[in-house]
Amino acid sequence: MYREGTRRHSRDLTVIFYRQNDLYEQKRFSFAISKKYGCAVARNLCKRRLREILKEIIGGISPGDYLLIIKPSVSKLDYKSMRVLIQREVTAISDKHKKNENFAKSSIEINKNIPDNQAG
Repeated sequence: MYREGTRRHSRDLTVIFYRQNDLYEQKRFSFAISKKYGCAVARNLCKRRLREILKEIIGGISPGDYLLIIKPSVSKLDYKSMRVLIQREVTAISDKHKKNENFAKSSIEINKNIPDNQAG
């Protein structure tokens, strides 16, 4: 996932997206929160908030594996600000993947329309 995944960085968060193949239809999320974030209570609160935010936005994103690397600066955000941040970053990386997927499908369809003797 680290090597092959698509990354999106921001000041407060890094999102890594990986999809094994086009038949994979699950959406899986994992979180990485270092001890620099705060004590266990603060890290657990952050994870609970992340799970709730992802439940709200899960319908509009691509299937695949998502790793959210949370930076310590997120601890200063309230729930609404955190939701905006997570939604923006996760949907951006998901939309980027959807565009690449649509481009790949369209190029396959174009190649199907070319007779075999003309295909390069």
